[in-house]
Amino acid sequence: MPGWFLRLAAPFLAKPMSHLFNLSLQTSTVPSQWKCAQITPIPKTKNPSTPSDYRPISVTSIISRQLEQHVVKNYLYPALNDPPEELNFHDQFAFRPSGSTSAALIAILQTISDMMLINENVILISLDFSKAFDCVKHDVLFEKIAKLNVQDNIYNWLKSYFYNRQHSTKFEEKISNIRAINASVVQGSGLGPVSYSIAASDLKPKNKNFKIHKFADDTYLVTTGNYAKQIKEEIEHVANWASNNNLILNSSKTREMVIHKRHSRNHSLIEPTLGVERVDSLVVLGVTLQNNQLMDKHVSKLLTECGGLLYAMHKLRAHGMQTTALQEVFRAKILAKILYASPSWWGYASSEDCRGINSFLNKAKRFGFYPPSAPSFEDICSAADEKLFIKIASNTCHVLYQFLPNTKTHEHFLRTRRHNFNLPENNKKNFLSRILYKDIY
Repeated sequence: MPGWFLRLAAPFLAKPMSHLFNLSLQTSTVPSQWKCAQITPIPKTKNPSTPSDYRPISVTSIISRQLEQHVVKNYLYPALNDPPEELNFHDQFAFRPSGSTSAALIAILQTISDMMLINENVILISLDFSKAFDCVKHDVLFEKIAKLNVQDNIYNWLKSYFYNRQHSTKFEEKISNIRAINASVVQGSGLGPVSYSIAASDLKPKNKNFKIHKFADDTYLVTTGNYAKQIKEEIEHVANWASNNNLILNSSKTREMVIHKRHSRNHSLIEPTLGVERVDSLVVLGVTLQNNQLMDKHVSKLLTECGGLLYAMHKLRAHGMQTTALQEVFRAKILAKILYASPSWWGYASSEDCRGINSFLNKAKRFGFYPPSAPSFEDICSAADEKLFIKIASNTCHVLYQFLPNTKTHEHFLRTRRHNFNLPENNKKNFLSRILYKDIY
């Protein structure tokens, strides 16, 4: 049944559907009709030429996805907040209620800054797993789910969901035969994303001098230049974990970047890790980070791409689109692109970078695509900082709450302040330091 039909018939279907959902959870049974998906290949490149150039997205039952989302929200998310010692979700920033690419980037840059306080160089290593979502074995996954605090009937329901699954592939109006699968977290399902987070929850650094940050299957290691010689051993440790979990670490896409302080030359003395390509800039979750802690490459790329989108805006106007609609398109497509993950990186942008972005916004105002009274780039980012900080400070389960300093304790009655956290070393580049020091002086 299509989604539009379910929405129209909701007043009549709500009661029988709720009975069906309750019966499914109580008996730990997933109807067989929900366990057969049709894969629609989505191109990952502009000109795909081989099957590996496509992403296998499973089109599953809409009714099944509704129940999956209920299970994730009410049973799995609470279990992730209190995991056993052998599983860790603090370093996973995807597929959690407060997780996001912005949060992951803030955590990575915060870790780098903390290490830079007492070290000249910090090394960031980017790791990539080949077809990670499609290779997770169900037996290995359920060994980890069994360790979580999940009700027995929900655990059995999850087993029923994953076992004896089938799929077919639809490509150019042709449909393949139905085949059974015993791996994959089913990309496109409601359970798939959080299932991968659980599968990767026991991936930890071997050496305590390494920090790991994950966003789904994008994995990043951070260490100081003093431990550069141990990077090879740490990568082998990750490769062994991948092998034990039916995954493959793609060594050809592994990169390392030595981040150094401004005007420092010591980074050139650190020998490259054997078999790992060393780069001066690295695209991390859509943001270009540089080894000199600047943002000019990222801003330049943004302005180039957004400049091309202005041409499309002119075409829309030429075809009769009204000013109000054009401004909505600009906010949704261009401004959103500029502000993507801005709390994490805009503190590293130079005054020249900000002037370039403001110049672009002023040009958009002259064309009528951006309202004349709209705020500047700095004002928008400052407001976004404040909004994110309120979410973090008010939610102890927020993925970034772990990075907040301890609160002050005293017996005096003082005037109300924006926050009661101890102040870290003042670093206006990092989000947390920047927001904690805001309006202090």
